[in-house]
Amino acid sequence: TSAAPYYFSAPSTTLGLGLIIFAVLVGPLSLFLWAPAGKRQRLFLLIPAISVGFSLLLLLLILAGDGTGGTGSREVLIQVNPQDHSALISQNQICKTSVLLNNTFQLPENAGITGARMSKARGSIKEKTIEGAARQGEECGGKWFTSRSTLQHRIIMPVSTRAALTLLETRPGGAPVFQSTFPGTLNGLTYRDASGKYWILEQLPPGRKMQASPFLPEEEPDGPPPLHFRASMEPAGGELGPIPTLPSINWEKTSVTVSGPVTPLPHE
Repeated sequence: TSAAPYYFSAPSTTLGLGLIIFAVLVGPLSLFLWAPAGKRQRLFLLIPAISVGFSLLLLLLILAGDGTGGTGSREVLIQVNPQDHSALISQNQICKTSVLLNNTFQLPENAGITGARMSKARGSIKEKTIEGAARQGEECGGKWFTSRSTLQHRIIMPVSTRAALTLLETRPGGAPVFQSTFPGTLNGLTYRDASGKYWILEQLPPGRKMQASPFLPEEEPDGPPPLHFRASMEPAGGELGPIPTLPSINWEKTSVTVSGPVTPLPHE
């Protein structure tokens, strides 16, 4: 997942000017105007009052500029195993959070999660494992998500599913005919037959029977292995959908890739 849009920029000029104004208020103005010689006891009230006021102003500026919640993107890989009607979902996600009013979320107990805090300074990217994260049963909290942060998570979860790509028949010339029971349309489907020849389908909607076309790549592609397929799938709900985490994060982009062995008809 590309992290470029989710890093925080360097402190702005507005923040720098704000700090200068704060220093002037608690320094020269407080000492010479509001609490001159003989009235220094006023500083015990002035300094805390100015600090609280400046903090509230800074919080309002952050809320006005960034809002609440956050934005992010997810990459989901679903590896299906039709023989035992199962699949393994691997989800990588990165997000940039604003002010979080709530940082707890639900995650199935059979799902594993790891996380890292990301930062970028002088062109180099630093990654630090999230510490202080809490989980009890399905409830996750603590520091999995924190305000004003760039966070990366990896979630892995096995699921039960009957979704499969079925090879209905092989026509003259070796052209395969497929039918999909995946919940979303399969796009850019690539299949490799037993002889190593590649076949493609631009789109395969659920339930449709369609014939693939031969594909002659200029260079040897990276998989899939023989009698396996790979395709992108339009995000769908159900057991093969993206794994939800913090509800207040707006996932601007979610890409789903499915792969696995092709299922032949029982009589084949």
